[in-house]
Amino acid sequence: MEHSDALIRASNLEWTIARFPMRLTNGPQTGHYRTGYLGKNVGMQLSRADGVDFVIQELAKGEFVKKAPVISY
Repeated sequence: MEHSDALIRASNLEWTIARFPMRLTNGPQTGHYRTGYLGKNVGMQLSRADGVDFVIQELAKGEFVKKAPVISY
């Protein structure tokens, strides 16, 4: 994972590495999730629906370009 992260970070692309917690649930989309960084403001789970919501929102807004946030509850 470190090698692939380094390749992505070194590219000239507009990238975002979305990191999801270990426990993905089949729960509903709530739109209420946190974005933080490893060791800061992150929880242990997220619904798959909210993970998809984050990706769609990020594609539209570009708030986390060249960043690698963790998305969780």
